[in-house]
Amino acid sequence: MSITRLQASLAQATNEVTVAAANINFDFCLVKFEAPKEYRPLGERLSSWRKQDAEHGESHVTARRLAALFDGVCSNTPNLIKAYGERVSEISKQAISQDSKCYSASLFGAYAGVDATSIWAAATSSGDKLPSAIHVHLLACMLASVFDAAEATSIWVELVEERRKTIAANWERGEKMPFSMAVAAVQQGISRSELAKWDSSARAWLQTADAVMRKKQTQLRLILRNVSLSMGSETAVYLSVVDTWNKSLTTVERLISGIPQEVQDGSAILGLAAWHIYPDIHVFGGQSVEVLMDDPLVATGGILSLGCSPSATTPSSGVSWSLSLAKLKFYGEPTRRRGTFKPDPTRITFKELLLVTLGCILSRWNVPLDRAEMLEVVKFIIALSKATNIRRNYSLTRPYRDLPSTERNRGEGLLLLGEAAEQYLADEDGSFRFLNLGRNRPEFLPTWTYLPGGVQSFLRPFFGLDRVEVLLKCMHNADCRVELLRRLAARSNGLDQLPCIIRYEVAPDTLFMTKYAAVFHQNPDGTSRGMEPLAKKTNSHARWVYRRTDITEIRKIIRSNEVYLSRTNQPRGLGFSFWYGDRDVAAILVASGSQSNVHKPKINTQDLIWCLEHDLISFPTLLHQTDDSVMQTLEALATAHGSAFETIPGPVIRVQTLERPLIDAVCMTYLSKAYKSSNAHQYISSCPRIISTLSYLVAGHDIPYSKIPDNIIGISIGDSMFVLEKLLDDPTIGKNRNSFTRILGNIGKPGFTMFFSVDNPTTAARDAAFWRDVNPQKFDGTAIDLFYDTSMHLSFTDWERPIEGINTRGNQDVQVSMMESVMSIRERGRWIGDVDILTALKSHAIYYLPQQVSCDHSKSEPPDVHMTSIESWAELREFCTGNAVVRANGNWLARLATTAYLAQHAVRRDIKRVTVCPPEICWRCLEVYIKRFPTNIYIY
Repeated sequence: MSITRLQASLAQATNEVTVAAANINFDFCLVKFEAPKEYRPLGERLSSWRKQDAEHGESHVTARRLAALFDGVCSNTPNLIKAYGERVSEISKQAISQDSKCYSASLFGAYAGVDATSIWAAATSSGDKLPSAIHVHLLACMLASVFDAAEATSIWVELVEERRKTIAANWERGEKMPFSMAVAAVQQGISRSELAKWDSSARAWLQTADAVMRKKQTQLRLILRNVSLSMGSETAVYLSVVDTWNKSLTTVERLISGIPQEVQDGSAILGLAAWHIYPDIHVFGGQSVEVLMDDPLVATGGILSLGCSPSATTPSSGVSWSLSLAKLKFYGEPTRRRGTFKPDPTRITFKELLLVTLGCILSRWNVPLDRAEMLEVVKFIIALSKATNIRRNYSLTRPYRDLPSTERNRGEGLLLLGEAAEQYLADEDGSFRFLNLGRNRPEFLPTWTYLPGGVQSFLRPFFGLDRVEVLLKCMHNADCRVELLRRLAARSNGLDQLPCIIRYEVAPDTLFMTKYAAVFHQNPDGTSRGMEPLAKKTNSHARWVYRRTDITEIRKIIRSNEVYLSRTNQPRGLGFSFWYGDRDVAAILVASGSQSNVHKPKINTQDLIWCLEHDLISFPTLLHQTDDSVMQTLEALATAHGSAFETIPGPVIRVQTLERPLIDAVCMTYLSKAYKSSNAHQYISSCPRIISTLSYLVAGHDIPYSKIPDNIIGISIGDSMFVLEKLLDDPTIGKNRNSFTRILGNIGKPGFTMFFSVDNPTTAARDAAFWRDVNPQKFDGTAIDLFYDTSMHLSFTDWERPIEGINTRGNQDVQVSMMESVMSIRERGRWIGDVDILTALKSHAIYYLPQQVSCDHSKSEPPDVHMTSIESWAELREFCTGNAVVRANGNWLARLATTAYLAQHAVRRDIKRVTVCPPEICWRCLEVYIKRFPTNIYIY
């Protein structure tokens, strides 16, 4: 039976003319229930904007309509609903307490905090007669935990469509059903965008809850390493999802009630992980394991029993779910997708990414899993990092940003890798799993890459330093090379019994000066004709310099313990030939015909560490000699760290990032080019390039920076907003920073959303009676905040555009979009105007007053110059000329708002200078400056 026929039947059965005329458009969705008491603490912690949306807005409507559609599909689970309310209230409390800063008073206050919108919408939509709203939210968490956003949204679309058809068929068979269910079925279907938003809220909540319950979630994931479960062979969306949904609800309800359960599929594990309920678990198999979770929400006896025999269809560990999605793409056959709840976390911190990179390097360098050998290589990396500490070496000589691009870039990468190596030594057990993850993802580091000019460069272990010709070229000078060759020669059994000598350089400034040194201890007591001793004998070794310019071929003679050079082209003794080293830099020469039985030494890790500890390696030369995929990846990581992740410590980086080479990402290619530009520091620190880096590592979207506007202020994804730090602090602190920081929260949009400031923001027109509030006073010198009623707010216009990603063509969902935002200033709720803070803070009218030297004046003593005290927005807007002081001391938000407002209107109002003062200032010492600029507004 079609939906149209059901609609007609309903209209005929209803006596209300308005219902039939409105096409059965009964808006029962706006009915609100009181939330169960277990959920009320959660509601108290929501921002007013989220609470409004959950109780009266689009999220509430979606929750009510989904609850009506799926009413009766699942069994009643009163204990689960109660326990879940207690758990989400507990999680929300911890999440807010763990957030180190309170952003409620900031520009982003309305969007900060936990996104529990879908939970509160379900809680306020679930009465005694309609308990299914919370069930629908629980299903959203299950789907979000194994499928990505586009896949989960497609599943929801199919579920709604099939459920409407099922209701219509039941109606034709004469089955009884609630009126609300029938009405929900005949109304216009829930839009894809509404379902995407529903999924997005549940997905954001999962990220927050996983972070808060990280210890318990890790225990549960460790269990999954020994278990391989699937959801069965059914791939039809409606049948599979409804069956898994019911099994999960029923099993968890019984566990919470204290009834032990034995399961054969992954439905129960998926429900427990998605809802953060933790019963004791017994795993049976080759070795039985009992895991005690001690969850107070689970009654005694609620034990889950699992078998650990892997299924033939699920070779990997974890819980898998395969579905055939008909609504994922616009065109083509249904797409088969396999979602997995894996035993490993899906997001890591930047420090953990460095450990993973260390593991990749060990794998690519063919370092075995033997602990002793791994430790040797890790110690080499630490020694290399310390030897190339450019921050230490250059801090006293020249600014860090002025270093050559190659030194700065690759040196930073080596420093970061050294920090990861030290972390591994400090905590081997905690770090090993990340090293192992890197070993299992070697594709993060390609085996070869292209150098400028299209030349291929292949990855070489130890940056190629295990090859003697490379290591010799990286030495500081000839003395270092001689020392290395002598060390290596000492390990060559039998070499000390052969005539041998070191030829180590032809000095550039004395083109025809060839130098020689003894390999082993010598006791020369003189020199032959044409030979001169080199200054002094050192450590019983001798050196010689041959100065003649008419010799085209050099022959060597060793007699007893003396070394001589011939003066003629005729051989006077033994002939010597190249044996080991580098022919052009330094080499060991051995008498011809006597070297067949002597094995050449191999450079090992101890040799490299010895070179680094004795400062034999030249840092700039090393970085120029070692240009492979490892060094380029370290360069890219240094770029990402310096531009974004230095101020973002949390686990926000996708593990899927490791599945392709980092240096192949478009954003990293652009950033690497940026570092080589003449103004690299300004180039890198621009906001679009930082956002480009964040979008790739955090969201997996490789967006060229050219598609991102310069006045970008932040991004929203999952449970996080990444916003400019300068929008969250006093203008004197954030004036030179383009770094971003993470705020717990989001703007309520699904997917990855970038938002930028509107161009040419407007201000409120002057009220005709505005002047009545203006009563200018003379500044008395005291530090006080009279702008405490100032607030700033972020809102969005209707302008929104999608950005097509690399792998999104043909999909029905937009995963990357851009929105236009408005930053507004209000005083006691009254709109003052909108500002583009980023553009305003770049104004040449702004001057930041440096800290003053100490003096004996009183800080509250006013200057001997007339200055007007500005104590309200009315006075600020009316002020035209002279010197004035904005009284907002200690109020960073008001100082930021007034600075941006004045700078934005500086030209139109002929404001010559806006001086931002430090928190404490001596006005008497500032009198000369005040008189020098007669039209100046001071932000104090």
